[in-house]
Amino acid sequence: MLSHSLFGRLGDGRPVHEYVLDNGLGLCLRVLDYGGIVRELWAPDAAGRSANLVLGFDALGDYLARNPYFGVIVGRYANRIAGGRFELDGQTHTLPANDGGHCLHGGAAGFGCQLWNAAPDTPREGEAVALLLRHRSPQGDQGFPGTLDVSARYALSATENTWRIDYQAHTDRPTVVNLSHHGYFNLAGQGSIEGHELMLPASRYTEVDASLIPLGHAAVDG
Repeated sequence: MLSHSLFGRLGDGRPVHEYVLDNGLGLCLRVLDYGGIVRELWAPDAAGRSANLVLGFDALGDYLARNPYFGVIVGRYANRIAGGRFELDGQTHTLPANDGGHCLHGGAAGFGCQLWNAAPDTPREGEAVALLLRHRSPQGDQGFPGTLDVSARYALSATENTWRIDYQAHTDRPTVVNLSHHGYFNLAGQGSIEGHELMLPASRYTEVDASLIPLGHAAVDG
């Protein structure tokens, strides 16, 4: 099941809608077309008790004024680009330095604060419901080269309580792109996450410097 309603309006009057995806098995996703924000993700635990597993705000004004990337689609480039610049094919491109001299998550006006075009998408085999979000980033947007047409597809399984994201990006000239989702998860549905443990089957990890710029890959031994 998929429904939508008005969630609020941007400063220029454009409407922001909230889409509700429900797979009928207890999994429910609430998504804004502003930033592709996943505002709530409801799922049952082993005993069937339902809880919201992500952090978000109740009002659009909070997302506009003070959102620390709660639930957004991050782009054009997730994480930091050192010094707010990069070189591609011999040309240096300068980006907004919105994080201590570095460019974070595509700049201050990245994909997480853009109004996307949202529409229901035909469910594929094994899916209960799907939503397709599209956005065009023009040449020079935040200093990045090339026009970039991006889509993010959110789908809920018809047989399991799983949520899948598929990203696509097409450009008309060489560029850099690194898309991601920026959800803040609390799998307990309440309280602190300090008791959570996360296991990743990895042989290496990315080392970072004091300003969180990636340095390279190192073994996880020890």
